[in-house]
Amino acid sequence: SDVKQDRVIELETTVQSLESQLQEQEKEASDVVSQWQESYTAQSDEMQERISKLESTVQSLESQLQEQEKEASDVVSQWQESYTAQSDEMQERISKLESTVQSLESQLQEQEKEAGNVVSQWQESYTATEEKCAALEKELATVRSEMESSAGLQSDDTQERISELESTVQSLESQLQEQEKEASDVVSQWQESYTATEEKRVALEQELATVRSEMES
Repeated sequence: SDVKQDRVIELETTVQSLESQLQEQEKEASDVVSQWQESYTAQSDEMQERISKLESTVQSLESQLQEQEKEASDVVSQWQESYTAQSDEMQERISKLESTVQSLESQLQEQEKEAGNVVSQWQESYTATEEKCAALEKELATVRSEMESSAGLQSDDTQERISELESTVQSLESQLQEQEKEASDVVSQWQESYTATEEKRVALEQELATVRSEMES
């Protein structure tokens, strides 16, 4: 009948419309999927590129770090070698200074001993000469006293003895003066030598103290 025919046509039209909508939706879905795939691929490539750059940067930084560690190790080694060399040099210098100071102290002791011996010898010699001079002066006074008590009875031998004693006394007095002068010269020379040696010793001890202080710092 006509009603059924119209219903069939209506249904066919509806089916065609739904099929068209379905095709359109499939097309839209396909386009969305394609866009998403393109976007995902682009993002993936960008991420991969970024990852590659980061890996390269990390490798570069690791290489720099290794190089810096090597340079630091070389610097420390050089410093240790330099410090050891300087320390050995300073220790050798200290040993030399200590040896020199000990040598000077020995020289000072030896000079003091020699000066003491010289002074002792001079004192003994001076005392002996002084005693001899005093004895002769006493003998001379005795002879003169005898001459005065026996005035007019003086003999040539007595006069000669007086002259001899006077000459001997003068000679001994000259010897005493000469010995005093020599002793004074010896003492002055010894004092100058002793002072110079002592000043050198003090200067070396100060230098030694400075070197030790430098090593400790």
